[in-house]
Amino acid sequence: MSRGINHCSPFSWVPTLRNSPSSVKARPQVLAESGVMATVRTLSSDAAAALIEPTDALGLPLGTGQPVRFVEALGQRDDWVDLKIYAALLTVLSDVFVHPNVHYLSGFYGPLERMLRAQ
Repeated sequence: MSRGINHCSPFSWVPTLRNSPSSVKARPQVLAESGVMATVRTLSSDAAAALIEPTDALGLPLGTGQPVRFVEALGQRDDWVDLKIYAALLTVLSDVFVHPNVHYLSGFYGPLERMLRAQ
């Protein structure tokens, strides 16, 4: 499990910050499915992307549920060592998918996956 990401289900995640700045708003919340107490914070896309470690695994939802600005923010980084991204039917292209140390596994190949595969 990566630092800062609590995996609740295959299609949702709750970002948390350890030692976060006081400017980040946080509120305790009980996750209905599990009864687990988690801290939910509102983050910018860049701040959320910074939580992902250079060696990590990340699950993204299908198609239109993908957070576009977050995926684009991942593409701004170039420090990836072994990032594994699991998703399906990409709706946004990002430089993260062409980084040599990023491995993308798709559950459904749409037009963008086919284009990436052809490169």
